[in-house]
Amino acid sequence: MPARHAKPSVTRRRVLSWVLAAPVVALGARSGLASDLFAARTEAPEHRFNLYLAVAEDGRVELTLPRTEIGQGVTTGGAVLVAEELDVRLDAVDVLTPGALETIDVQIVGYSLSLRLLAPLLRGAGAEARARLVSAAAHRLDVPYGQLRTENGEVIAPDGRRLGYGELAEEAAALVLPDNLVPTPKDPADYRLAGHPHTRIDARAIVTGKAAYVLDRPPPEGAAAVVLARPPQLGGKVRGYDDAKARALPGVLGTAQLPTGVAVAGETFHHALAGRDALDVDWSPGPADGLSDTDIRTRLRSVALDLPALPKLLVKTIEGEFDFAHAAHAPLETQASTADVRDGRAEVWSSTQDPIGA
Repeated sequence: MPARHAKPSVTRRRVLSWVLAAPVVALGARSGLASDLFAARTEAPEHRFNLYLAVAEDGRVELTLPRTEIGQGVTTGGAVLVAEELDVRLDAVDVLTPGALETIDVQIVGYSLSLRLLAPLLRGAGAEARARLVSAAAHRLDVPYGQLRTENGEVIAPDGRRLGYGELAEEAAALVLPDNLVPTPKDPADYRLAGHPHTRIDARAIVTGKAAYVLDRPPPEGAAAVVLARPPQLGGKVRGYDDAKARALPGVLGTAQLPTGVAVAGETFHHALAGRDALDVDWSPGPADGLSDTDIRTRLRSVALDLPALPKLLVKTIEGEFDFAHAAHAPLETQASTADVRDGRAEVWSSTQDPIGA
């Protein structure tokens, strides 16, 4: 359950920037709100520039991406855009995933919309951070802003003097840009990274087993393992169940009927799974009870629309029938959730495309 935070003071200009940035998140929200929402995940001190970006004192860039990676590569895409705008190497960007955020209207991953919605905002956030870093360097080096350039995580003066982003991070994060300095994202014609093929930044972690999933998270102290016995048919319901054999097994803590099945709690997953297998459940059939593949195909054909007759002299007609098997929209990851419930609140880690909705 995310905590509520006091809203920072805002100006009319900043409110307009939030409205224009909807529905995802505002570029302008800074300071206390941002640091509260996104706790640092690294040991290096960080300096947050906006809701998306922070720069650590070692020069590494932290991108907080308000989307969950479920396989399409949104973390790599986001990192590429930020690295492009900040003129840093791609391997200098660390991508973090926050929890459910009250400050965001839409956090669901799907419909291939993540980068479509986030790209302009990430580019803007990167441009804003770059402008702050250059402004800080201009002040430090006593060189006009327009004479400085950025390259490989450094701000470089015409005389060759250079300052790393890590050296400038604290000062740059605290800067308030003047109204006449509007950060502008790069022209795509000048891209060096974006629009070019890249190896996924999480590929090595995935294939070596280092990538962490919800089921890898150590459970809270004293937590029970729970598994669910589900109906054998979609839409089936529990008419009743006998858990005597399950409760007699060692390590089984109890059972409970839920709208979607029967839950079994155990000291470990092994105990919970054994208890589930020992249940005697009376299931009601689902709405597709008795239907076969042949029945379903017959129904589909019976409601197929007839195409209008076309003039035979004007067109060549090619007819064909295509039958596609039903495909499950299911992840490779073992779906799981961990809940820490105490003192009237709950903190939940879950495999989900929609943390706010969940």
